Amino acid sequence: KDEVDKAAQIVAQTTAYKYQNQIVEDVTKYANIAGVRIIGFDFPQDIASATVDKTTGLKSLTATIRLSDSSKFTAYLSFLKYIEQNLTKIQITDITISPSTTNQEYITDTTIGIQVYVQ
Repeated sequence: KDEVDKAAQIVAQTTAYKYQNQIVEDVTKYANIAGVRIIGFDFPQDIASATVDKTTGLKSLTATIRLSDSSKFTAYLSFLKYIEQNLTKIQITDITISPSTTNQEYITDTTIGIQVYVQ
């Protein structure tokens, strides 16, 4: 039984990594189109822990996207638009943003929380 449980956990982790890779690929594509630079993605420690959304009944994963401080605000807005209009069902859950102290066209300390619905 322990071997079966281990195998099931490995399959779950492999599936979660597949989704994680797809999230990184899709979001990076949107960033490149919009002209913003992603400096990192933060995924939960336990990547096999997709949760079931209480309102939709669908499984979802969460992540945080960190952007470079050299992002223009207008490019950032375009990036958000691309995320919201995606086909892979990525939903923005929270945003942290600060104006640049040296140039008001730019933003700093930018993170975007997302929830991604998976099978």
